[in-house]
Amino acid sequence: MSHAEVEERVALHQTVQSVVARLNEVGINFLAIDFDKTLVSKHTEGKKFDVGGLVPHLRPLFSELVPRAIESGICVAIVTFSPEVASIRDFLGVSFPAVADQIPIRGGDSSWQYTGAGVDRRKQPHMASAVEELTHVEGVTITRRSTLLID
Repeated sequence: MSHAEVEERVALHQTVQSVVARLNEVGINFLAIDFDKTLVSKHTEGKKFDVGGLVPHLRPLFSELVPRAIESGICVAIVTFSPEVASIRDFLGVSFPAVADQIPIRGGDSSWQYTGAGVDRRKQPHMASAVEELTHVEGVTITRRSTLLID
């Protein structure tokens, strides 16, 4: 690794530490992250994809942010319209082996439903369903004010 690459990695690590500290400071305890063109720099177009081929497209910011956020007590979920939830689960397992099992995925695969009284538009039901799971499993209280969608 070159000196410039080391400096870049150190700078990214410091940035992520600062971002996580700020998220905690303002009370964010839930990050809902889109998959295509957000977590990864490529769009899978809702088609099955080769996990190994997509790993290099994981955005460096998220490779640091996701595990650091979870370590600091911030819940993370993937919310996407992609129906390829199984491939996304495999991708998370490769990309975030230490925390992948703590990341619910809500995609366009009909494997989940949200029947609450919240808004039923765009990714809001995806987020609400993930919140229901996280509050049940993790025992946290997540509200609209403590949620940040990155899309």
